[in-house]
Amino acid sequence: MFQSFFRRLLASLRPGKSERRLNDEFQEHLHALAARQSEQGLRPDEALQAARRDFGPVEPAKERYRDQARFRSLENMERDLRFALRQCRKNPGFTAAAVLSLALGIGANAALFAFVNSTLLKQLPVPQAMRLLILKNAGKPLVLSYRQLDALNRDTAEIDGLLGTHPIDVSVMFGDRPQWVSAELVTGEYFHTLQIKPERGRLLTQRDLDDAEGNPACIISYRLWKSQFRGAEDEIGRTIFLNTRPYQIIGVSERGFSGTDLQRPADLQIPATRLIDYMPAFVGLPNFNWKSRLSLFSAIARLKPEATRAGAAGELTRLNRAYLKSAKLDNYAKDVQLADGSAGLQSSSKLAKPAAILLAVSLVVLLIACANLATLLLSRTSARSSEFALRLAIGGSRRRILAQVLVESALLAVFGTAAGIAVAYAIKRILLSLLNRTTPQIHQLHVAT
Repeated sequence: MFQSFFRRLLASLRPGKSERRLNDEFQEHLHALAARQSEQGLRPDEALQAARRDFGPVEPAKERYRDQARFRSLENMERDLRFALRQCRKNPGFTAAAVLSLALGIGANAALFAFVNSTLLKQLPVPQAMRLLILKNAGKPLVLSYRQLDALNRDTAEIDGLLGTHPIDVSVMFGDRPQWVSAELVTGEYFHTLQIKPERGRLLTQRDLDDAEGNPACIISYRLWKSQFRGAEDEIGRTIFLNTRPYQIIGVSERGFSGTDLQRPADLQIPATRLIDYMPAFVGLPNFNWKSRLSLFSAIARLKPEATRAGAAGELTRLNRAYLKSAKLDNYAKDVQLADGSAGLQSSSKLAKPAAILLAVSLVVLLIACANLATLLLSRTSARSSEFALRLAIGGSRRRILAQVLVESALLAVFGTAAGIAVAYAIKRILLSLLNRTTPQIHQLHVAT
């Protein structure tokens, strides 16, 4: 069965050789019949004519052989494709209009959907991201103090981990030159809440934060490990200087993870208890307990499987009010609301409405392009009505004509898609250049291709 299939496939892919063998076989058969006629006393030309009469029509016999020995559908598709290419060359105006319509529609939608996906739809690359919740009040992220986070995390029964994070930019010495790197100040439950695994070494825990004053440690991202440290195996335990302060690298975070804000990738996670290295003007003030008084950290919680969002929000509101009352900060008491945190903190959420509007406009452009292309194809089909009638008159089937038209449409779709990819790339570059025009390089918006 398989041998027969591959023989037919090979004959279809190499029709010239198969056709020559077929002609040779027919000639041999006709000559054998002519030889028999010659034995009866006929001249050679008369014997050949008699052999042809006895054999019958040659072309129908060849067609039956071709149907059995080859895949005719492949051969027909090849012929249709060649004819479609000739039609495109014959009508360059129509081809250009159709391809341009498709390119604009496909390119605009592809570029804007990639933009919307990266800014609004993409989730954090962590396990069960749908269980992550952002603490908010009145629709805005709730900013908490270090002690406040610790109290909420310690007393809650509905939450399986509560992290705090604050974005910063740090100067890192790579060799003899400093370089700005985007980083995060994180609390001890950061990696536990996100359920991130280390690619190498280990991750920060509460003990590391408690010991950070005398033994500061940090976590580097997989991307930073590969780009700046060339994936060195001995990187764990090495000392790097952050803002001229020595830190020990104790681990590399999981591949693909770069912090809690997808549009502000962080390549370093630093203990929040080392805040004095980055905000000495606040933290170094005498008689100022920054851990209790400085509300700095955005909070993300992981909901327990059996808990509900409403129940967790109620519990966190109660615990938050109790903490603020004990700290004599009753005036700052706020209700805690829990919002979806599967996409992280999303510093680019302000782009949500403009991106949605642009996407809607691009869909309208695609509909207009499709309508324009349909009109072009209908007008072209009407202009070719005499050609189709002639084909039917000389024996062509409606099925073959339909197949030909479908191949021509598919070829236009291929050309339009290829042009649309180029248009999408150009639109994406233009959008990013406009959005990043006044943004520092380490904070610039990135869109995955």
